[in-house]
Amino acid sequence: MDNRKNNGGHSTKPISPNDKRLATKTDIQNIYDDLKPFSQEALEQHGKAIKNGEKWAVELFFKYFYGMPKQSIQHSGFIAPSEQPITPERAQEILDELKSK
Repeated sequence: MDNRKNNGGHSTKPISPNDKRLATKTDIQNIYDDLKPFSQEALEQHGKAIKNGEKWAVELFFKYFYGMPKQSIQHSGFIAPSEQPITPERAQEILDELKSK
């Protein structure tokens, strides 16, 4: 019998009453409206932290201003010999080499 149901896993159910997944759009908008008057002060404090050379402030600025760098993988198109598919002819050659040893 498959016991995967007993593995636990990631639950999407809210655990506590303060879980933001329980908040309605109205609740979120109200929180946003409550915090909006502090936005100018927050920007000024962040600017001071940048001028003081605070690492976290500089990182935060660059992450939001320029965005996070995208991870890209450059592929040359070359397939290493060990990764190339083995043809039936090559398989026979390998078997012959192994038998001769």
